[in-house]
Amino acid sequence: MSLKLEKILFPTDFTNESLAGLSVAGEMAVHHGAELHLVHGRVLHQIDKENEVAHRFEANMALVHERLESWFGEDSPAVIAREIRGVSAADVVMDYGKMIGVDLIVMSTHGRRGLSRFFLGSVAEEVLRRSSIPVLTVRASDEGPTPKGFRKILAPVDFSKESVNALNTAKVLAGLYNAEIYVVHVVEQGVVPSIYAMDRHPIEHLLPDLKAKSEAGIEDLLREARLVSAAVRVLDGVVVNEIDKLVEQEGIDLVIQATHGLTGLTRKIIGSVAEEAVRRLTCPVLTIRGHELLEELEAGADTRSAPNPY
Repeated sequence: MSLKLEKILFPTDFTNESLAGLSVAGEMAVHHGAELHLVHGRVLHQIDKENEVAHRFEANMALVHERLESWFGEDSPAVIAREIRGVSAADVVMDYGKMIGVDLIVMSTHGRRGLSRFFLGSVAEEVLRRSSIPVLTVRASDEGPTPKGFRKILAPVDFSKESVNALNTAKVLAGLYNAEIYVVHVVEQGVVPSIYAMDRHPIEHLLPDLKAKSEAGIEDLLREARLVSAAVRVLDGVVVNEIDKLVEQEGIDLVIQATHGLTGLTRKIIGSVAEEAVRRLTCPVLTIRGHELLEELEAGADTRSAPNPY
């Protein structure tokens, strides 16, 4: 498999919060030789009285170029900049992304929504829910962002075919960035109350067996993906809580998560959990559907689903 990354879309309203992801978008554009499309959306029927500078497009673009050049020098990526009016911020992002055929959307999170404060916070989550294009979210912080590659990549798996896609993407990115891969599966204790087991097999009693089966299932995944080196973790608890702890403990640079997986016992990594991960994790989170970022090197490549350890 190879990485398909030719056009990167970076939406911004030019606030410091929204520019938090610029270093990541720029680094990826430089690293992969991709076009960097910067879009500022002006929402119809809204007047920004607090931040008039958001509409000084040329002045703000000068700031963007200054930052990129300070980070990358002569290697600074060429930027295709657009200011677009639209009914809503999310519509601007989605429509432009589809129109030019972008391969990846990079967005900052945890900003404000309202007036013309373009997309941060709940708008990023709206794009995440609606987009068929992979979305890389970067959390705004008080520390000044600096461009860096990914050295530790975490791929949560739930043994659905979607999580296999996340693992394959992690493998390709790890090869490009010479990164370590961490693979984690979380057995969520609270999914099935003990009363459902008629008091015979509370899930706490099943944990050793579930963890052993999970480890065996992950080993099968790694063999299928031809991954010879990966740090494997099987944890129990609340999925996002455990991933959050692992990110902090291991210094993870990127989490790759799939959407539209299964739900139920030990399969709680997808859907609303994906949105919660984007809100809570401090590192960038890449949310993908299917093989959008990957291209098969050979026609008719094996696309089997992952083994189900249960």
